[in-house]
Amino acid sequence: MMNDPTKKASEEELEKQYADYRAQFEHWKETNKGSVGTEAYNQYVSQFEQWEKEVTARKAQTRKVMDIEAEAAAAYAQSQEAYVSHHLKAMEQAEMHQRAAAAAAAAAVAAQQQQHMMQSMMMRQTAEPAAPISERDLFLRTMMEGSGGYHGDQPLPQLWGNSRAPYDGRDPLYAKWGERAAPTHIKPEATNKPVNPVACWALLDALREKKMVLAPHSSNCPPPPFHGGPPPPL
Repeated sequence: MMNDPTKKASEEELEKQYADYRAQFEHWKETNKGSVGTEAYNQYVSQFEQWEKEVTARKAQTRKVMDIEAEAAAAYAQSQEAYVSHHLKAMEQAEMHQRAAAAAAAAAVAAQQQQHMMQSMMMRQTAEPAAPISERDLFLRTMMEGSGGYHGDQPLPQLWGNSRAPYDGRDPLYAKWGERAAPTHIKPEATNKPVNPVACWALLDALREKKMVLAPHSSNCPPPPFHGGPPPPL
């Protein structure tokens, strides 16, 4: 890889050796310029140039390898990033599915429990007999529905603090007048007895026979007697 410290040090060492050998070669050429053209001079120059070509080739190969490794490293990093992103996305989707499944299961359990509770309540209401209505419940129902809304078989309870005496056979007025003398807080019971109407003239005749009505004045009655003296002369 390009950032590998070992390869970077090798490249720097190769560059340093090349620079040192090049400087030594130039110094040797300056020192032995009087031997230019000799066989020994030409052979050394040829050997240095061959070495220089090899170093240049090694440098080019190293750069090529480093570029390839850099591209491979970039591709690897990109693939790793894609893999991590895909893995995280898959984990998120799996977690979402698990949460949805858990919520659906909890809702199903809650609905089943509620249905079971309702069935138990219905069965309990069916099995248990109806409890008798207490005086308190009867009073509350009477107050909420009104006196006209109660149609039960039981009599209305006496309100708290009501000190009015009942009007029945124990009352002397009831024995004489019956329901006609009932006080205002007593509601007379409805009766289905037929009422026979009586003509007014028949009622008046019956009252006259029993001396319970005065006879009407006749229009032919004489004037009352005058007890005074004669009128004064004019």
